[in-house]
Amino acid sequence: YDSWGLFKYDTEQEDWGVVASYSSDSVYVSEPIFVPDPNGKQEDDGVLLTQIFDGKKSETALLVLDATDLSVLATAWTGQ
Repeated sequence: YDSWGLFKYDTEQEDWGVVASYSSDSVYVSEPIFVPDPNGKQEDDGVLLTQIFDGKKSETALLVLDATDLSVLATAWTGQ
C-alpha cells in the first residue's frame, strides 16, 4: 500500500513553507473539516476531522487532529 498525507502551510511565508504534517504508512486521508475552538485565541485553535482508510487493517476511522500541529488527538475505528 501507498499512503497520503495532510500538510499545513504558512501562507504568510514567501515560500509557503510546510509547518506541520500528518501521514501514516498505508493510510489514506479524506479532505479534512476544521472545527474551531469556541474559546480559541489563535487562527488555528481547534481540531481537524478527517476520515481515513487504513489499507493494512482494511478499516475506516474518524481521525481527530490538533489543527495547530496535526498531532493525533483521537481515532474512532468504525469496524468496517
